Amino acid sequence: MAMDAKTVTEIANAGIAFVATVRIPGGGETVVVPSNSVVEYVADPQGFAARHFGVSKEQYLLWVEMDGMPQCGATTKNGPRCKNGVSGGSQRSIEEWLRLDGGYCAVHGGDGANTR
Repeated sequence: MAMDAKTVTEIANAGIAFVATVRIPGGGETVVVPSNSVVEYVADPQGFAARHFGVSKEQYLLWVEMDGMPQCGATTKNGPRCKNGVSGGSQRSIEEWLRLDGGYCAVHGGDGANTR
């Protein structure tokens, strides 16, 4: 069903609120969709979620795909980026994931590395 702005405004004026479940690592989060953003949400739910979390759509999608696990930023001997996770687990908040992504795993000197 197509949602036009006039219909959404009439629904909101009747006291009906809009909420949606957006994907996050480990499941979903219920967020309020302001009435002036319903048409935008329907057109691009992932873009709306990215804006809700204050990141680009690409960052949001990678965060969900990686289940909130920051990836090691070291380069392997063969050239590609290390696929190990940064120590501390997955399902991290978007802020923590952004801060830690590109750090180092235990193999490359991060937390838990054997420094003997």
